[in-house]
Amino acid sequence: MKNKFFKAVLAFCVLSASLNSNAALIVDGVEVEALEINESLESFYNFSSSNYSANTGYELANQLVGFFATDSTDTLGLYLIFGGPGSDAGNVNFDLSANDGEIIYVDDPNAATRSDTVLATSTGYSVDFIYGANRTDGLIFSNFTGDVWDFALSFNETLGIDSFSFLTFDDSGVDSVAVFSDVVDNISISSVSSAPNSPIAVSAPTTLMILALSLSCIFASRRKLS
Repeated sequence: MKNKFFKAVLAFCVLSASLNSNAALIVDGVEVEALEINESLESFYNFSSSNYSANTGYELANQLVGFFATDSTDTLGLYLIFGGPGSDAGNVNFDLSANDGEIIYVDDPNAATRSDTVLATSTGYSVDFIYGANRTDGLIFSNFTGDVWDFALSFNETLGIDSFSFLTFDDSGVDSVAVFSDVVDNISISSVSSAPNSPIAVSAPTTLMILALSLSCIFASRRKLS
């Protein structure tokens, strides 16, 4: 009976540890962290009809800027924003392949005036953005149903875009560039259970796990004394 109890406690510890582990977000082989926001993914995009642009604060002239964010409901979203203040007019055409998730928002939501084309394909989407100088185009990709998925961008046209930056964020929300390239052609993004040479972040032990460990230690010490 004692032996069964001890095994049960150990199993509970292992289960608690596994439930508290997080999948890693990988961009071109580099692990990145998401920004935590206290609003919806769409409202943070902050599209304005006065400048026909995203206004997240991370837009960069003549660049594709990508980053992850988790909203107030802990929903993960991928932001891809082309151009910004000081940008040249642009035309970007790319294929987006993904085995999970979907586009939930496209820049300039007025379909009657937007010249963008976003078509669903058998593997994802075919996207064509056309935007003016000092403006942006972009999208939010979200609604992931699983923790492990693959996502890829393959570019056919990048007029007005000469580089790519993907941001990561620390615990205070301070951003830094995790991936940079002055060649915009193929980009690989994924969520994996473990990253090569990069440990997965594991949350601090929960109260229940600490209790289970304490019980196992007490039981082990009593067993030695008996």
